[in-house]
Amino acid sequence: MKTAKKVWLIVAGGLVLLGLILFVCALAYTGFDVQNLSTVLLQEKITVIDEPFQNIRIEETESDVEFVLSNDNTCKVSYMEGEGVSRTVYVQDGTLIVRREDDQKWFMRIGIYTQKMKTTVYLPKNAYESLYVRSVSGNIFIPSSFSFTLATIENTSGNIQSAASMETELFARTVSGNISIEQASPQTLTAITTSGNLSLSSMTVRGEATMKTVSGDVNLKQTRVENELSCSSTSGNVTFEQSDAGSLRVETVSGDVSGTLLSQKMFQVQTTSGDTNVPLSQSGGICTVTTMSGNVHLSVMPE
Repeated sequence: MKTAKKVWLIVAGGLVLLGLILFVCALAYTGFDVQNLSTVLLQEKITVIDEPFQNIRIEETESDVEFVLSNDNTCKVSYMEGEGVSRTVYVQDGTLIVRREDDQKWFMRIGIYTQKMKTTVYLPKNAYESLYVRSVSGNIFIPSSFSFTLATIENTSGNIQSAASMETELFARTVSGNISIEQASPQTLTAITTSGNLSLSSMTVRGEATMKTVSGDVNLKQTRVENELSCSSTSGNVTFEQSDAGSLRVETVSGDVSGTLLSQKMFQVQTTSGDTNVPLSQSGGICTVTTMSGNVHLSVMPE
């Protein structure tokens, strides 16, 4: 190794060590309270909404989003604001809109954020028509106390957790965040992620359902799909726990397919190197499973 390169490596290592020492000293100065390292001071702000609305649209970035049933029959939105962090809250054409505003230059966004960002929407009613929620890194939580005609929920690295009732269409998508949906009974369901896990629990889909992931797992527990259920994954596993569909189509590359179904199926399994263990049946809907190296172990619950 050349002398100049050695010198640069030593200098780089020394700078990293110096940075660590300064960071520890800063922590010690604040009493090891990470909150005190924040360079951006955030304060809670509440906006009260007096106008009626039937639709909801939330556009966030780093903030968690939670819906809560109001205990005083008023609509209000609680959120954090500070320098360069602001939101607009208003009603337009029957839609409640909460939007994270950001008109800063890129260099103005550099800082240390240690305070938890959270946007809480207090709703006076249980039932609404359409719901649209989008976030980047914040988690999204929708409790069972609400119902919507249709909903679109999108996230990047944050998780999506919903127990609300959906009537017609439910669409949920993330990149690395997990998607967990329970107790809903939509007409159609679509759940898509790249590396996050997909989970359905105690659900009835009255039409078709589609679940897609690359490396995440797909889990269905006590869930019924009246028409076709389509599940696809590359390396993630697909698991059924007392779940069923009119017909099933499952595709993986290296992920395993296992679990228990509720009714007889005509199994059509294609695998290159994986093990296969499915019941022999000549009745029921078609269950097609295609995999390269994944194992397929499915059983049917006794009637």
